Amino acid sequence: MKRPVIGILPLYDMEMDSYWMLPGYLRGVEEAGGIPMILPPRGDKAALRELLDRLDGLLFTGGQDVDPAIYEQEPTERCGRPCVERDRLETALLPLALERDLPVLGICRGIQLFNGALGGTLWQDLPTERPTDTAHRMEPPYDRVGHWVNLTPDGPLARLLGTERLGVNSHHHQAIKELAPCLREMARSEDGLIEAVYAPDKRFFWGIQWHPEMSLETSPASPRIFQAFVEACGSRPETNDSEPLGFYGSEKAIMTAETGLPGIHTPRDLYRVLLHCWSAETCASRMRPHWTPENPTLGQCSITAFLVQDLFGGEVCGVPLKGGFYHCYNVIDGCAFDLTSEQFGDEILNYENNPEQYRAQHFSIPEKRERYAKLWAALIRYLRLG
Repeated sequence: MKRPVIGILPLYDMEMDSYWMLPGYLRGVEEAGGIPMILPPRGDKAALRELLDRLDGLLFTGGQDVDPAIYEQEPTERCGRPCVERDRLETALLPLALERDLPVLGICRGIQLFNGALGGTLWQDLPTERPTDTAHRMEPPYDRVGHWVNLTPDGPLARLLGTERLGVNSHHHQAIKELAPCLREMARSEDGLIEAVYAPDKRFFWGIQWHPEMSLETSPASPRIFQAFVEACGSRPETNDSEPLGFYGSEKAIMTAETGLPGIHTPRDLYRVLLHCWSAETCASRMRPHWTPENPTLGQCSITAFLVQDLFGGEVCGVPLKGGFYHCYNVIDGCAFDLTSEQFGDEILNYENNPEQYRAQHFSIPEKRERYAKLWAALIRYLRLG
């Protein structure tokens, strides 16, 4: 069985201008059955997207204070110096991971970054802004209990560990103040701080305020947290690629290609996304008055067929229609399929021995070139690549 590859966000020593890693993060992933990979500290969005296509999960590590600008506040006197490189990298990776539903675990700074970047706020310095008797910044060694947390009954963490109270280590001076709207809590400290969160609409999106990587040998809960994360990374969203889709030849449209588009590996994948991209603007002008969201493929045949050709190759052929028009479809390695066939309802088209259609001829029509560009733009917007 293939072991999941987990990208681990690097630690950064600003004084030494160096990138480094604590072994506990690597051990936690390795002992749970994953392959840890320390990520490069920089990269443009295109490089990060390509990187995430090769990963099965992301681990956001501890470290410097999160820049308050991320949650639209000014830094207080007690806020630590932010690490610009980390903030830039992690705020770029987070939305890309979310749109892919990539399993994500955030530890200490990780939970704080999640909350701030997703619309919540942070206490910038607990000792001065929210003083209590609970010691949130314990002295070493860090593999012992610093305080206790109460787990949300029937929450994911409580279900995993089979308990509603847990002793944890603690080494932080910032914490969640206002919880981000998309997150739910799953643990609180004795003095009422939110110490663990999750996103209920994601496969695995957990933030933990304490440091399970430092208590792998002393706390049975710590390796179990890593195990749950790695297991989620090893699974894939359930999709039934044998399930018939609505277009002609869907059962044959399973050829794969490196399209460069996240989640689009076969024409079937493309069809699922195009259902959200076809519109009246991309419909042929002569058919536009009749286009409706209930019949999204109407008037979309030629621009769709050439888009398929761009991504997967093959030929574009055309079924002759009345008035000298052709209905375009795709043929790859002898397999014919038609992503826009549903516009014909119960009418049966003949997909055999039809003439090949050529891009130069179709795109000599300015209106068609414009619609093709609009379809590409809609596809990119939907995938949030723009």
